[in-house]
Amino acid sequence: FTSALSLTLALFLFNVQCISSAYVGKGPYNKLGSGVYHEPLCLQEGGICLLKEECPEGSLANKTGLCPEQSIGGVECCHGISVNERTCRGFGGECFTFRCPKRLTIERAEDCSSSEKCCLLV
Repeated sequence: FTSALSLTLALFLFNVQCISSAYVGKGPYNKLGSGVYHEPLCLQEGGICLLKEECPEGSLANKTGLCPEQSIGGVECCHGISVNERTCRGFGGECFTFRCPKRLTIERAEDCSSSEKCCLLV
């Protein structure tokens, strides 16, 4: 039992590290051009590093200091999408011409053509 638990924990930590290393670095995933980048501590808590003022109200992580390399610049860990996000893909969607269920339609996306709707990919 102990070795199975150890193996499971090791695989989990390996996966978290792989996910973290895919996104961490100086600006590898910078949608808004702000220079903010993801950091492992925040990713491991299920959030993304954003400027504090871009994080939707009530979405800041309970813990502070999860984006330590950028905290001096006002960056905090956020469990939401930037209030400045306007792209369909930024919301986890795709622009489609077919009918999208209302509950999956993302109205805030501004980059779909007039004949398309931004539909959340689930």
